[in-house]
Amino acid sequence: MFISQVVLDEVKWGDTEKVNKRIEILQGIPMLELNDGVENLAERYSESLRFPAKAIRDAFHLAYAVIYEIDFLATWNCTHLANADVLFRFAKLNKDWGYETPIICTPEELVGYPKED
Repeated sequence: MFISQVVLDEVKWGDTEKVNKRIEILQGIPMLELNDGVENLAERYSESLRFPAKAIRDAFHLAYAVIYEIDFLATWNCTHLANADVLFRFAKLNKDWGYETPIICTPEELVGYPKED
């Protein structure tokens, strides 16, 4: 399991008590570093997937997962991430650009996923 600065930024929104609880839960989870590859790919995804400007963070989630070859991206965002139309276009872009596509799903879908021995 990994997180990025984008995740840390997002968990800081909302009620202070809930923010503190979310930050506590994330303690000790390794953080993926922002690099040129992530930044460039996020911009390409944002443009190619026609994300609105306010959804640039979603493009970064995708880019982190692809650049770092993460197997699963868990999200509750069904508008720009766990969405059949977006997933189809995302997978096509990755195929055209030579990248592997991670599985994007909600946390509920990921719970209990069979693990390799």
